[in-house]
Amino acid sequence: MRRQVSQFDRRMRLRYVLPILMTLVYVALVMSAPGQYYIGYEKLRGTYILVGNPPFAHRLAYGVNAPATAIAMLALRFRGRLTGEEERIVVGVLVPALWFLVGAFLDRALQNSARSMAAAIIAGFLVAIFGTALIESRYVMFVWIAFGAWVLWERARWRRQLRAS
Repeated sequence: MRRQVSQFDRRMRLRYVLPILMTLVYVALVMSAPGQYYIGYEKLRGTYILVGNPPFAHRLAYGVNAPATAIAMLALRFRGRLTGEEERIVVGVLVPALWFLVGAFLDRALQNSARSMAAAIIAGFLVAIFGTALIESRYVMFVWIAFGAWVLWERARWRRQLRAS
């Protein structure tokens, strides 16, 4: 049985557009402020201290891709001290996967929406992420948490519709 593809899904496949676009943005931000620095935690006399501070462009890139950054930091946390270059590479590998998942969700969630409404939702989401990251990158997690709540809400709604039919 073939699934009906909506007009929005035919015009713009966000699951393919967003990973390419956001990976290019990530690379541009990271390459705009080169330099070696150390970020992370280092064990010193039984306690962990923060070593180094990334440039603003790197903080913006990490804030926009906060879930990928969090996964990379957890993965590299067990290594001990890590360089900024290692972190940039691991986050860079995870960025396309993150935005593919975001794009796939948006494709499905907005497939029955009007074109103008779908475009407004996507633009609002991206403006919220970039705006929050520009102001203070640590607050961008609130936008990602709200997005995650929307994902869970939609998943529950889809399951209810599936059970009802």
